[in-house]
Amino acid sequence: MVADESQKPRVETAPRPPEKTVDEAVRDMLAFFEPEGLPVYDQREEITNIIHDNDRIIIEAETGSGKSTVVPVLALAEVQKRNPGGKVVVTQPRRIAAEGISGYLGDEAMGDIVGFRHGGGRNITRNTQLEYTIERSLLNDLVRDETLSQYDTVILDEVHERKVDLDILIPLLKKAQEKRRGTNKPLKLILTSATLDREKMLEYFEGAVHKEVPGKMYHVEEYFEEEGTDDVEDLMVKAAKKASEIHTKGDAEPGDMLIFMPGGAEIDKTIEALNQQQNLVDDGVEFIPLSGGAESKESMRKIRAKSDKRRIFVSTNVAETSVTIDTVRVVIDSGLTRLDVFNPISGLTTLETIDHTKANAKQRKGRAGRKAPGTVHYLFTKEEMEARDPYLPAEILRTDLVAQVSLMKQFGITDIYNFDFIDHPGKEKIDAAIKDLNILGALNADGSLSDIGVGMTEIIDVAPRFARMMVEARRLGVEDAVGLIVAMLQNPKYDVFDKNYKKGVPARLKYGEFVIPGSDILTRLNIWNKYLEHNATSEERVRWEQENGLKTFALYNAANIRKQILGNRNIPDLPIDLSPEASAKITWSIAVGLRDKLLTKFGNTYQIEKGIGGITMSNSSVLDRAYPGAMLSGNVSRIRSRKGREQTYAGMNFTLSLEDFQKLTADLDVRWPPKAPIAPNANAPSPVVEHQTIKPVSREVTKSSVVPQPIASNIKASPPRLRDRIRSLLRFR
Repeated sequence: MVADESQKPRVETAPRPPEKTVDEAVRDMLAFFEPEGLPVYDQREEITNIIHDNDRIIIEAETGSGKSTVVPVLALAEVQKRNPGGKVVVTQPRRIAAEGISGYLGDEAMGDIVGFRHGGGRNITRNTQLEYTIERSLLNDLVRDETLSQYDTVILDEVHERKVDLDILIPLLKKAQEKRRGTNKPLKLILTSATLDREKMLEYFEGAVHKEVPGKMYHVEEYFEEEGTDDVEDLMVKAAKKASEIHTKGDAEPGDMLIFMPGGAEIDKTIEALNQQQNLVDDGVEFIPLSGGAESKESMRKIRAKSDKRRIFVSTNVAETSVTIDTVRVVIDSGLTRLDVFNPISGLTTLETIDHTKANAKQRKGRAGRKAPGTVHYLFTKEEMEARDPYLPAEILRTDLVAQVSLMKQFGITDIYNFDFIDHPGKEKIDAAIKDLNILGALNADGSLSDIGVGMTEIIDVAPRFARMMVEARRLGVEDAVGLIVAMLQNPKYDVFDKNYKKGVPARLKYGEFVIPGSDILTRLNIWNKYLEHNATSEERVRWEQENGLKTFALYNAANIRKQILGNRNIPDLPIDLSPEASAKITWSIAVGLRDKLLTKFGNTYQIEKGIGGITMSNSSVLDRAYPGAMLSGNVSRIRSRKGREQTYAGMNFTLSLEDFQKLTADLDVRWPPKAPIAPNANAPSPVVEHQTIKPVSREVTKSSVVPQPIASNIKASPPRLRDRIRSLLRFR
């Protein structure tokens, strides 16, 4: 069984005496914040009384009020008086926040009384009584204990973000409260946010007490553009020029700057543009990216470090709520954010760049006025601000629900359609999730989780398709290889290929000595094997990666993620067996997780099972960018077994380049589903797809995105048995 690291036993093998008692930690914590005069601290007595007298509390407190730090400490103090030894758990939407806040409190005042845990790590001792975690980890706790008996108080922070996990978690917490009502240990539930939809939450949480804590922000002057722009490239250049102009003013707008961009690619390009501003470079201004990924610990170190030079942080929306930078006095807001949006026709969830909301703008503005007066420069017009929606729609309304429906099945929830959702996602999305689970073989005929489905739920913090790959890999004995591939695909941003290496040269020429023809997947594993041969010393490793245009950090990171995927087993870094038989098992495992995304050939055109045609490929190399949700192709290869019989295997390619796609798949002939579908009607009109209230912005950083263009099709795949459909993967014309 693969387990979440956060679910391991709490008791250390080598216990140590507590650094402080709980009372001492709480006292020191509150004393630490007293000079700051945080609004929540100023109202600590009233808030403590509200927590004591009520089981459902909604605290609406502005950015910088202390809701993420002081409220949990007040809740812990209340628990200790009512039930000495009781525990408080606080959820955050992101790991970086769970680690950052717990580290801040622990470093400053509370010792080992406070800690964090999530699927990627933990810092918990036998003395920990205030835990910061992510929403998924608390959901995993509920699977094991539906009343959360180990906790006295649950605090859900940043509720306004409305992540899917949170929308599943909240109804289950309500149910846990009901089961513990009338006992000697009731469960208290506290929701905190700066910009939540108050009326909706009060209507949903019957009997909840609402407490609003006015902010104590310094004045932040707002500046708008006279003309807007629809081009993200222009926005990135404009942000860099704006930073240069502000820096020129000197003491008129002092302090560090924070630039908000929608994603990692925009962050990189904005920093490139900043490096073109000579006055910033000459004055030694430091440019720091912040996106909450693998580099988050290094970013947090830079945030906490003192500097005599001005710093410019370029961040995704992780800095809206999850990361606080006290030195920021100037905010530059692009007005954009990036969200997962589900297309019910293609069955894919894709990242889309959209205009943010008034609530997002308020959060971003608030980052400039925490310690002193500041300014915010919006890179759009005032009229555009007034036209924006007040809040983003809940994530459950705009993404697929495969992982969540699987989790609900694990809870034994049979009537998902009538589940107590805050916002019901609709029958169509639930149907699509159940269909995908059936395709993956995760459900029995009665709708309950199959053995495969149970195996998938045991693989924590991995998307369902990847979990399915791991289940198959375990059966075939290639967990080490597939675990490494899944780790690489979890975040394609950290790919092994250096995009700046020999620009303009085709990937197969740049990386020819590593390429296993027809398979990106096997090529990456081949690179891993070569990496192990040149990893004896750091000097050798650096020289090898520079000479070959590779990023060994991506391989090191993938190896660490693989350990987490495999339940933190001590997997040695050994070469991967790439013999024909082993390669076929690896390929098979990957294919099983992406079975309905395989392409079927119609002459020179390609079609996936769901009837999506007219696929637009990018002009970048298949080896440069690989997205887990992208289309797959199978490149046929035939080998002879030891007994002389010819067998056919399919090497998988993530197809992102039309040119490379055509070359690498010249012999492609994957028949899927088993019966030949009718060729798509290329002249059929394209249906219009609306994504709730999401307003996609037609702006591209590059023209290299993969966009499936849905067309009408009369293809109707029959639902054959899982065994037959897997077998049909290897049927070719």
